[in-house]
Amino acid sequence: MASVSAETPASHGHSFSKKMFHKPTYCHSCTDMLWGLIQQGYICEVCNFVVHDRCLKAVVSPCSSIAASLINNPVAHCWSEQVHCKRKFCNVCRKRLDDNLAIHCEICEYFVHVECQDFAVADCKENATYLPGKDLSAVKHTHHWREGNLPSSSKCAVCKKSCFTAECLAGFRCEWCGMTSHAYCYKNIPQECTFGNLEPIYLPPHAVSIPRTEVPMEAIIGVEVRRKEVLAREYSCRVSIHVSHVVHCQWSSCWLMHNAEESFIGCVQ
Repeated sequence: MASVSAETPASHGHSFSKKMFHKPTYCHSCTDMLWGLIQQGYICEVCNFVVHDRCLKAVVSPCSSIAASLINNPVAHCWSEQVHCKRKFCNVCRKRLDDNLAIHCEICEYFVHVECQDFAVADCKENATYLPGKDLSAVKHTHHWREGNLPSSSKCAVCKKSCFTAECLAGFRCEWCGMTSHAYCYKNIPQECTFGNLEPIYLPPHAVSIPRTEVPMEAIIGVEVRRKEVLAREYSCRVSIHVSHVVHCQWSSCWLMHNAEESFIGCVQ
């Protein structure tokens, strides 16, 4: 591999250097194969991003070394169990997941090797952004782009050509509307997301809120809870616990009652 110097082209935080590839390798920008006998293209020494010389200035994906610093509002991923994922690529090191244990976010389809999890970028899509008093009529929702691992039927929303590839981590997909695009085309897509065909039935995140754990439930949804004190029978070796929960929902004017099953506590004579 050629040594990295001050004159080496770099883009979006990548540390690119010339490399001679000894097996078929594909550009992560245009998805075409790198042709040539020696030093066919560039590779990032940090995240393994591979690119043609001609595509170097068209790179739009940030290097994993700086990706976390570009997130204004970090949102943690919801990780799955460790599994073997076929025909998928790691969103951190960009290598195949086939032979190693991997996990993925069950919300936004972010795939990583287990050993790459610590370097995953906390950029899961935010599903609840409602704020009391906020004017929702002026809210504009933006696309949440996820790179690579596109469905095999994906077509670019800009050029209408296929943007799926099984050879490398390439292409982008909006996690809200499902729109897909080439890396070199998606900058031409308007930033506002309209949720695609699901718009008539989609509840946008700015209309959803998640209760804060530090706020009492009664203050969030107006619920009154009354509990009867635990009743103990006369028997010293047998205690009957009977709890009734009476919940009055002020917002629906309905009564709900739940009687817990009797339980017994035995003691040694």
